[in-house]
Amino acid sequence: MNNISLNAINKLAEGIEKDINSGVIKFNAHLDWEDGTKNNITVRDFAPIVTDEPEFLGGTNKAPNPIEYLLSGAAACFSTTFEIFASQQDIKLEKVSTDIEADLDLAIFFGIKDGERGITDLTINLNVVSSAPIEKIEEIANSACSASMVLNSLKAKVKLTVER
Repeated sequence: MNNISLNAINKLAEGIEKDINSGVIKFNAHLDWEDGTKNNITVRDFAPIVTDEPEFLGGTNKAPNPIEYLLSGAAACFSTTFEIFASQQDIKLEKVSTDIEADLDLAIFFGIKDGERGITDLTINLNVVSSAPIEKIEEIANSACSASMVLNSLKAKVKLTVER
């Protein structure tokens, strides 16, 4: 359904039900600093992902910044989760597009005012073309929002080690 391999997903879930520890997988990325605010990130065997900052944040504006990649990952994870959940309910999707935005308070980042550093007012706008009733689309979207691994990871505590 919707060109998603539900057989692969079901087979994976069945395997995890048989061995609950097999459901823990490790993802990783490696970053090499290039210069200024420009970094090259390698994930698996893909071409490097480049990050930079806009000029007003001291960068050269040659690539998206980490917040933009974070939002991109959140949008992709939410949308993919929605698409899988819809497919599992035999809902044909003709079009899915997602817009995501958040605020970042630089006064907090620079220590000018108190507050929690990070994004706020995270907003996702989902546009779906489907013959399914809007109530069903909203139900699946809410489930996807709750189940999205990336959206849930935004709440995770970080374990940091520093090496020389």
